[in-house]
Amino acid sequence: MNLEQFELDDAGVITRCPGGYAPLSVSASRTRLQAVFSGAICDACPLKPRCLITNTPSSRYRHHYRIQYLPSRLRLRALRLREKTPAFREVYRWQAGIEATLSRLKHQMNLGKLRVRGMASVSYTVFLRALGLNI
Repeated sequence: MNLEQFELDDAGVITRCPGGYAPLSVSASRTRLQAVFSGAICDACPLKPRCLITNTPSSRYRHHYRIQYLPSRLRLRALRLREKTPAFREVYRWQAGIEATLSRLKHQMNLGKLRVRGMASVSYTVFLRALGLNI
């Protein structure tokens, strides 16, 4: 489990863990956010073997478990949650289809480094190599 499974409020502070338990305390600053969970509740939780909190070496804090994360991790969480939506998958399927072709052009046809300069020469070289790839 990772931060995507936790419930967060609008400020990015954890309100519930994947097991449905609320943290004992939370703190938020501009540089770091933290939530502290009861060690007794976490040890009895059936999700403990897969939990982000209990399986991180530095998470054990006295008789509690704590999770610390950065605001940048919240942005990554938002991106990962957006990637799971059907709307994203619909748009990305077209992008994924062309990425393989562009990768093949770059590596097999050596378009990563061209020996020509100027828009006309580059366009002509790319056109010929793409034509060669399609043949």
